[in-house]
Amino acid sequence: MPGLPATIAHADWSKSPAKRWISTAALIDGRYRAQTARQAGDPAALLDSLLAGSADGAVVIGFDFPIGLPRAYACAAGITRFAEALPLFGAADWSDFFAVAKREDEISIRRPFYPHAPGGRNRGQLLRGLNLASAADLYRMCERRTATRPAASSLVWTLGAKQAGRAAISGWQEVLQPALRHFGRSLGLWPFHGSFVDLVDSRGIVVCETYPANGYTVVGLISAGRRWSKRRPEDRRSWAPTLLGWARAHSVRISAGLDRQIRAGFGEHADGEDAFDSLIGLFSMIDVVQNRAGDTVPLPPADLDVEGWMLGHRLENTG
Repeated sequence: MPGLPATIAHADWSKSPAKRWISTAALIDGRYRAQTARQAGDPAALLDSLLAGSADGAVVIGFDFPIGLPRAYACAAGITRFAEALPLFGAADWSDFFAVAKREDEISIRRPFYPHAPGGRNRGQLLRGLNLASAADLYRMCERRTATRPAASSLVWTLGAKQAGRAAISGWQEVLQPALRHFGRSLGLWPFHGSFVDLVDSRGIVVCETYPANGYTVVGLISAGRRWSKRRPEDRRSWAPTLLGWARAHSVRISAGLDRQIRAGFGEHADGEDAFDSLIGLFSMIDVVQNRAGDTVPLPPADLDVEGWMLGHRLENTG
């Protein structure tokens, strides 16, 4: 169908291969059919496998690692376009870019990720090492807190359960850089290479950034007064009627295997939360596609070229 991706996929990413899960949906007779969530497997083969299993039309895949740079850091580094800088990271003048700094004196503009391990580490050391003025300089606009979720993690901070830095290092090195070399102009990196609609119409693969926490609101998992955790299988199971109801309301067919996963809360194992988030991200992407809301991005072009954006994220009530 013109204007709609043939395949939509969402990968819940991690530095650990065992915690990388992907959910996909194929466009069949004008409706999306969501498949059983599965482990992502070999990063080098991931996009090729999605293309091989897709009908005519674009494959749109979202990853929940940061894609873009904080504007203050980019200015200090002399970077004006993230898409042009990304292939350079890890080589030549940027050879230490992905090497996480172990000590404060190792932090620099060309080695921004910190810290390598806990123990007396703090964001003040990172600010000094990068010569940035305030903690806000470590965040992109789309990472700041909103009325419905706390702030996301800073790209360059690599400590703690919620850190995003190591997932970004993995995603950029193992997925984005090889994909840009392999697919060339057949791959569009949203929003850096153009509008969402134009990329879907003109590129074979469209890669974008997502944030599953935003999807909780889209799908209806935010409930006033209810405390729950995606880490508890019983809590994931309790949301099965909501997830299946959202799919029916949005004309999304659910495969038999996915239906069983949803009703079982994605199992009792620790990676159940990762499979769960891969589906939440997929549903939020389908919502964006169905509502033609891919380019709701309140940043001027110069900032957008550097910082990027989370697909479907809205800025209202951002602090």
